[in-house]
Amino acid sequence: SITTLGDNLLFLLANVIVALILTIVEWVILVKIFNRKIPFLDKVILKDSTNSESGYNSHDNRSHLVGKTAQTVTDLRPAGIIFCENERIDAVSDGNFILRNKTVK
Repeated sequence: SITTLGDNLLFLLANVIVALILTIVEWVILVKIFNRKIPFLDKVILKDSTNSESGYNSHDNRSHLVGKTAQTVTDLRPAGIIFCENERIDAVSDGNFILRNKTVK
């Protein structure tokens, strides 16, 4: 019946709330004891930094190409391919749609 389902639902909800409270208390105690360093999480958490000082570069620095003229190979809407200094380069316009075979700066 509906009343027993409601009783069970309230009982289950109370169990979940108690479990959450106990979990939070447990984590606070673990963090206090281990000084914010929990050993079994060291294998899960990434410690290495991916910055340019470490040698990580996600893309080539092409700031020297800013201001030079190039030819569009594909439509830029707003991203596409341009040909600059004998090299095909992925480029993004300032938001405008530019047809292919146009000179851009």
